[in-house]
Amino acid sequence: SDFYVQEYTRPEIVAAKQKLAESLRRTKN
Repeated sequence: SDFYVQEYTRPEIVAAKQKLAESLRRTKN
């Protein structure tokens, strides 16, 4: 399970999730 935690906290993955969340917010508005 540690592997998954590391994967999801990787800077590039966090950045990708933030970008996705931002684009979803924009489409809602």
